[in-house]
Amino acid sequence: LSRGRPQPKLPPRLQARIQREAAAPVVPSSPRLDESPSSFAALDNPELLEHALSFVQSPGALARCGEVCAGWYLASRMHSLWERQLRASGKLGPSPAAPMVFE
Repeated sequence: LSRGRPQPKLPPRLQARIQREAAAPVVPSSPRLDESPSSFAALDNPELLEHALSFVQSPGALARCGEVCAGWYLASRMHSLWERQLRASGKLGPSPAAPMVFE
């Protein structure tokens, strides 16, 4: 199809811009995981990841955190995080380690 059609004439400014962008070196806008692993090392530590996920406010948001990657999926399924969510929502009774109140 494209052989039979003539190419539209682009304005000179647009042609110059396209040529500059094609000749310019590609610079990544953000670091990739394999280029700077030290900046993401905290997310590989299960204790730090569990602590970060403990600030998630709702069970739905905690479940969605598991969609990031396999490591976050496993971390977002930790028993302690879900126990905290259920206790905060009132769907789980008091902690068994809670002191008994005597009269």
